[in-house]
Amino acid sequence: MTSSCVIGLPDDEYGNVVHAIVQATGPLGTSDLEEFLQSRLAKYKRPRTYEFVAAPLRGDDGKVRRTALAPARIASRR
Repeated sequence: MTSSCVIGLPDDEYGNVVHAIVQATGPLGTSDLEEFLQSRLAKYKRPRTYEFVAAPLRGDDGKVRRTALAPARIASRR
């Protein structure tokens, strides 16, 4: 099972860019993910960057923890 979420990361040119965080249980590469999304989303809707993580993206209640995920990524970009 794969879990994912997208967040906006600050960008000087566009204001924010779409960044995907993916927790995959099996082997999954960026090219596999891009191929999957290409058949389902318009180019302007696809994430510009991807990040693969092992840590769960969801809390015990099953909801994505965006309030914890976004600030950690923004701080690491500085």
